[in-house]
Amino acid sequence: MDSERTIMTRRLSFLYRPLTFVAVGAITIAAFTVAVVAGLGSGSTAASPGPSIAAPFSSNYSITNLGVPPGVIDCCGGLTVFFGDPNTLLIGGSPNDAAGAMYAIGVTRDAQGHVTGFTGAATHSVDAANIDGGVAYGPGNVLFLSRYDDAQGWLGQTKPGSSMTNKIVDLAPLGVANPPGGLGFVPEGFPGAGQLKLGSYDDGNWYTLDISADGAGTYDITSATMEVNLGAGQGIEGFAFVPPGSPGFSEPSVLVAEWSGDVISAWELDANGDPKPSTRTVFVIADPPANDPTGAVFDPLTNDFLWSDWDGEVFVVQGFAGLATPTPIPTATPLPTVTSQPTVTPQPSSTSSPTPTMTPTPTVAKGDNNCDGNIQATDALVGLRFNVGLSVNQELGCPTMGGPAHAASGPAGVGQDVFGDMDCDDDVDSVDSLFILRWLAAFPVNLPGGCAEIGTT
Repeated sequence: MDSERTIMTRRLSFLYRPLTFVAVGAITIAAFTVAVVAGLGSGSTAASPGPSIAAPFSSNYSITNLGVPPGVIDCCGGLTVFFGDPNTLLIGGSPNDAAGAMYAIGVTRDAQGHVTGFTGAATHSVDAANIDGGVAYGPGNVLFLSRYDDAQGWLGQTKPGSSMTNKIVDLAPLGVANPPGGLGFVPEGFPGAGQLKLGSYDDGNWYTLDISADGAGTYDITSATMEVNLGAGQGIEGFAFVPPGSPGFSEPSVLVAEWSGDVISAWELDANGDPKPSTRTVFVIADPPANDPTGAVFDPLTNDFLWSDWDGEVFVVQGFAGLATPTPIPTATPLPTVTSQPTVTPQPSSTSSPTPTMTPTPTVAKGDNNCDGNIQATDALVGLRFNVGLSVNQELGCPTMGGPAHAASGPAGVGQDVFGDMDCDDDVDSVDSLFILRWLAAFPVNLPGGCAEIGTT
């Protein structure tokens, strides 16, 4: 039995935190607080410095503690961004326990879109017994979950809209001898794109899992191929693939949470999307023993790296390529109020001057929310800012977000009646921004029949 991972060990890892004890035999101790300090009676102890970015990455990246997500019971297992709403995180609670579940909680963002904290309290979203560090959306927007216990490993699947685990796959018959810690799909643009990868917690084995649709909205795991060993005893947990072009990452790479090692490590990838063992470098020093990293995901709006720890906190790392260090978005200058146009007095007929040819009204590609001629992640951010009532920055003459797609005096929006509405449901919400991001990442964008594709001009 891996006693290191028991719930009791987890409780004791909270140095300087309240510990609650209950009935033992006939004696019930209602509750009391114990301060665990090094050297009893030796006076005060310096506070922990918290996680830090390791050299040589420390010159390009910064780390912020977002704190404890309120409402997540016994936080934290793995985490991901909720499909359909990039302003909501799914975070595992009661990890490695039969009471495990995924909780949904909203996030706050600054003017550049970076996550700065949580909003409200988390709510129970999905039953996820024995949830561990692996949480990822796969084909059909099915949520794949790694399930750990001391005896064996499982892989759970939850269909969109479901609040329960719809399918559980026993990995042992496929040759995965030890319980999984993390799992994830290789993104488009990386070697091995689309493959499902899995890391085994105890022995450090890294697998490629082949999947096939089972006809019921979930997937069979048809085979597991052990590709490489990342080192026994490291405690492989969640992992996430580094945005290309990020400082310090010259090759396609992956970040891996190592629970036992109390670090997040960086690995270059081979041609199949698997880590190269000789390239391991420490990226985050997770302040042992209080910050054992578990979950890992990149924010689709900013490319910031979010990670959770076993002891209840969530952190964010900024500095990655993309919108991780953008130029601050200026406050939009309000457009002048449009007044009624004066009636045009007809000009007298002239035989000497031909009527000028009218220049056609330019069109805006569907998804170009700021009308700058390109579809980028900033267009998704325009949609999100509009959706929460913040000002947006658009080119002069651009149709108003949420208004008619064709402005009489400006460019014509294509394939939509409401400007900024990607899925043709006649409103602008966070789902529309997510569709833009999926389109940019070359992920499938499932629009209803008759709805024009993003990028249409």
